[in-house]
Amino acid sequence: MAETPPDNTMGGYSAFGNTTVPDCQYVADANLIQYAHPSAIITTAEVEVAWQSHPVYVYWDNFIPLNFLESTGFDGVTISSYQRIYTDAQVALGANAGGVYAFLNLNQPLYHAVAVVGSNSVGPVVVWVGTPIQLTWAWYDAKMVVEYAVTW
Repeated sequence: MAETPPDNTMGGYSAFGNTTVPDCQYVADANLIQYAHPSAIITTAEVEVAWQSHPVYVYWDNFIPLNFLESTGFDGVTISSYQRIYTDAQVALGANAGGVYAFLNLNQPLYHAVAVVGSNSVGPVVVWVGTPIQLTWAWYDAKMVVEYAVTW
């Protein structure tokens, strides 16, 4: 049986199955690793196993995916800590210093976890289902529920 190739062999980001499985919290974990450690090899199967093994029932008010990123991570890469942040300035600093894990409210009850991997005067750059997209600060602030800066 042939080995499945890694999802990020091109050095980009991956949706890690989030188009068919509600595993966005662990996808955000994996995307943060891809941002800070682009040579990490992470597969969709690994992300889905993490999601299945560490289910999340209360989406935005839950530390299970962040604790997973701190204790286990993917491809041997973990964060050393995470800290709740509250302002756009903190998001900008965190995004450009290692990444931010954020939860957005896309019209209750639909919440979505994203990795914030950059920012500029327009707004944050988030990985949305495997694709980095530029948001405006106004849109992000209107949808943001909770955010955490991660330290590697």
